[in-house]
Amino acid sequence: MVAPHYTSANPGDRVRRRRPIRLVDLLVLLAIVVIGAAGAIAAGIWAMPADGSPSGHAGPALGQTTGLAVGSVSGAAGSGASVGPAGAADGAAAVGSASSVPGVASSTASTPSLPSAILAKGTPWSAWRPAGPGMATSFQLPAPWVGGTRQVVNVSVYLPGGYTTSTRSYPVIYEAPFSYQSWNMWIGVKAMLDAQIASGAMPASIVVFVQPAHGPYHDSECANSADGRQRLDTFLATTLVQAIDSRYRTIQTPAARSVLGFSQGGFCASMLALRHPDVFSTAVAISGYYQAGIRNGQTANAWMPFGGKASLEAAYSPLRLVGQLTPAQRAAMLLVLEADPAQPFYGPQYQAMIAAAHRAGVSVLPVAMPVYHSWAAVRQVLPRMFRSIAAHEVALGVFG
Repeated sequence: MVAPHYTSANPGDRVRRRRPIRLVDLLVLLAIVVIGAAGAIAAGIWAMPADGSPSGHAGPALGQTTGLAVGSVSGAAGSGASVGPAGAADGAAAVGSASSVPGVASSTASTPSLPSAILAKGTPWSAWRPAGPGMATSFQLPAPWVGGTRQVVNVSVYLPGGYTTSTRSYPVIYEAPFSYQSWNMWIGVKAMLDAQIASGAMPASIVVFVQPAHGPYHDSECANSADGRQRLDTFLATTLVQAIDSRYRTIQTPAARSVLGFSQGGFCASMLALRHPDVFSTAVAISGYYQAGIRNGQTANAWMPFGGKASLEAAYSPLRLVGQLTPAQRAAMLLVLEADPAQPFYGPQYQAMIAAAHRAGVSVLPVAMPVYHSWAAVRQVLPRMFRSIAAHEVALGVFG
């Protein structure tokens, strides 16, 4: 096998010669490809769709973007000092124009940060902080759909250390629509939870993972579909919560329930909390979007469960739902939102949701993080998200 090689004989002339490719050249090239791919996987810079496979949305390497720009909570939780990247003014959140999102006014307002005053009572869970690791268990529920490829839904449950030997009840964090196995593979979520709980940074909590990806709509949007074949909204907010409360020792109040998700899960988290404020009090959306039925390259199938019905899309869009909460519901709700504000699609969606929450008087904690749409962002931000959930639970009196 030979490759063309060029050398200059006279100014302006090019003489074509050929030389053989040596085995060492091929070995070096192969090593570069393997090392590069391994580094990309280790850094977590590939985003993952619902089936757990890399989607090819690559972001910058971790070493390029390590700063967090964290704004503050506005609304019921109060305000306080914010945390930002080096060189950024305190309290400055990276909130830019939302004018590219249809129907949403442009906003450049920053929000105040989650105040340390929320934890003025200290960390009331310190007295019962477990020393050992947690454990994962699972069970199945009948699928909330007709058709599809499976007729059961797998539910994985993280139980904190000490659960089996205590009589205590615990707050619950719900995740959808990616599996526990995916979260563990991409960010080591069990080790992260063990470390956060053992250090006292967050209370011992039950964390529920569910992947309802085998119904007639693979990109389920966690919704009840227009044709009635898939009822995931009802399943996640009612059937699943009741199943968890009946099987485990949970604190059975909205203040002690949170819902989180990444990408499509960010839509699910905000939508479920805002449609069911009588079930959840905190939503954590990592690089999510906030319009139901939206169609673009990132969300090619997101419109399908809604069947193109404008009324159904409106009923599931967090950008609209946030303005429909009652005063009491607004006072109890916290939205924790993360995205790269400069990224197309996810950035404007993030900015628009912050602006909509401000207009509605709902507490919002924006986290601007330039790590693109990737598991790298999830890995970096999730410990802070867990602490934000804990702070809100303290503010709502979950721990007495």
